[in-house]
Amino acid sequence: MKIVLITLFLVALLSYTSNASSFTNDFCVANLGLSKTPSGYPCKSETIVTENDFAFSGFVAQRLKSPFNVGFKVATVNNLPGLNGLGISAARVDFGINGTVPMHIHPDATQLTIVVEGVITAGFITPTNAYVKTLKAGDVYVVPKGLLHFTINSSPGKALVYSAFSSDNPRLHILDNLLFGNNLETRTIKKTTLLDELQIKKLKAQFGGTILLCSRVQYTSNANSYTNDFCVANLAYSKTPSGYPCKSETIVTENDFTFSGLVPQTLKSPFNVGYKTATVNNLPGLNGLGISASRVDFGINGTVPMHFHPDATELTIIVEGVVTAGFITPTNVYVKTLKAGDVFVIPKGLLHFKFNSGPGKALAFSGFSSDNPRVHTLDRLLFGNNLETHTIEKTTLLDENQIKKLKARFGGTG
Repeated sequence: MKIVLITLFLVALLSYTSNASSFTNDFCVANLGLSKTPSGYPCKSETIVTENDFAFSGFVAQRLKSPFNVGFKVATVNNLPGLNGLGISAARVDFGINGTVPMHIHPDATQLTIVVEGVITAGFITPTNAYVKTLKAGDVYVVPKGLLHFTINSSPGKALVYSAFSSDNPRLHILDNLLFGNNLETRTIKKTTLLDELQIKKLKAQFGGTILLCSRVQYTSNANSYTNDFCVANLAYSKTPSGYPCKSETIVTENDFTFSGLVPQTLKSPFNVGYKTATVNNLPGLNGLGISASRVDFGINGTVPMHFHPDATELTIIVEGVVTAGFITPTNVYVKTLKAGDVFVIPKGLLHFKFNSGPGKALAFSGFSSDNPRVHTLDRLLFGNNLETHTIEKTTLLDENQIKKLKARFGGTG
């Protein structure tokens, strides 16, 4: 019996060891030289993965294009291969005066938009209501997956927004292109939309393009189900493992999809950063949608200490300054210095950090692939509780004096 138990223990230990060093448990960087599969791109060999696979330097001001007077840039798995399979991506939209992101759908992604500059009007539509909200810098707005939505610059000057999506490569179906950018006959559009024939022909001349029909049909067929649209959290009830119970649709308003709080934050010691999140707890429209956001203001030498999110991938956008970010696996460290306009992805569950490596202040926004990501800060895990000093010493090889010093700083006992 003893031999059997020892054998089982060794098998379990070997299994743990082999899994701990398994590349697939940490990330699967896309091999863009191979064809994509339904579950994503095949993995690149870990031996040729570098920190550059997790960074994209392209979120800079974009040239405005007609007819909508907006500039658009995305960071998806196609230009940021570290996103492969992680269920998150990002976009930057620059708005000129009266700039508009036209009516469109993301069939496979929830969108979480952060207003950085200017004033915009954003809204989405269900079969029973329209949820429209005017937003200013620091506001956050969520659009549930698959719903028809739009954004308009309603300020006198330019505007800028960043968005995160709950897909590593969200599809974009623009309504004008769906209706007028293909070879669907005018009489069919007229019959199925009641639009005037002259209007259809006018827009067909402007949007001549390719066929994109199936998603329009899919949206329409699903549109009658409220549960397919959203489940706004009823925060008066306790949370369940699958999220909060749904608020009655009769009392849901556009305010349930908006949070006005991603504004400059007070810097706090000991790390000289200010931090604010938009999660289901203050933005109930996020309930069950698998996405949230944060803002981090860095003072000089400001640091987001070593931590991990057990349940979320993080996608960080640098808005101002220079930030060094990195994450750690059992076999490697991926560290990158980032400037304004750069994007960096941190796979779910990995220990990571950020610090201000520029001469002045810095600002970053992040999207997360969870509506309420947990944050486990290493210092607080080790030194902010009643775990005994000798246990920490034995399991980390830290010196006793070092442990006691940090316990005193982070409120730990034992």
